[in-house]
Amino acid sequence: MRGPIPAKLDHANSFPIRSADETPYTNHQVRHLARHIMGIVLGLAAALLYGGADFGGGLLSRRMAFMPVTVTGSAAATSRGQMSVVGPISAVGSAVVPVVVGVAVGERPSPLAMIGVVMALPAIALAAANGISGSVTLKTAGVTDGLVAGAGFGVLFVALAQAGGQAGLWPIAAEQTSALLLVLAVAARSRKPLHVNGRTAGLPILVGVGGMSATLLYFYAAHSGMLTTVAVLTSLYPGVTVVLARAILHERFSSTQRLGLALCAGAVAAIALT
Repeated sequence: MRGPIPAKLDHANSFPIRSADETPYTNHQVRHLARHIMGIVLGLAAALLYGGADFGGGLLSRRMAFMPVTVTGSAAATSRGQMSVVGPISAVGSAVVPVVVGVAVGERPSPLAMIGVVMALPAIALAAANGISGSVTLKTAGVTDGLVAGAGFGVLFVALAQAGGQAGLWPIAAEQTSALLLVLAVAARSRKPLHVNGRTAGLPILVGVGGMSATLLYFYAAHSGMLTTVAVLTSLYPGVTVVLARAILHERFSSTQRLGLALCAGAVAAIALT
């Protein structure tokens, strides 16, 4: 299973690009710029698909039995109260881990990009906050689940970014297979019946395909741009979920979510304008 990794952009040699002061860019600078743009575009596309899959999985879990959605779509959900704690913590964790690793291995984003990264971390938490109020009690189990989930997503982002260019698409296949085996193990242990209506069976599969496609786009994005910025852009997917809930379910934005979405927009602008 092989797939092209955008490690080289040789066609960039012919780009007639000049800097603001009319000084021609070198071929190396043009290739770097093209890779940076590709990383941003693919990272945002991955966020769109992750957010869509997250929204679709949550919507389906209201209409179908929990375990069929989990098994066929590789999605998991917790109770509404627990999710209000787990969601923001796990979303931020998925961004923090790649940022720490990226800086540790020598990545040095520009000051403007780092401003975007710093803006993105609270933006992710605020956008993912679903109905949190001051009266919510942070249960130890919820915090622990959120930290574990966030660390897991963060490690996944790092592992996909560090996979060698010669690995082709095998890292994606390994990740998807591992996730499916884990979910099947949970399903077997829960002993819940797997009754799926034939007319709606394709919907959770579509959600799963969306999530897999998002992982694939992130994989290519991480091999085009810096882990520090690409992972953060992809981790902005809770904002997409919130916008879809507003557009399709006509749910109202909370003041917290509005602030989170505004910060998301600012973070994307800061990173993209680097």
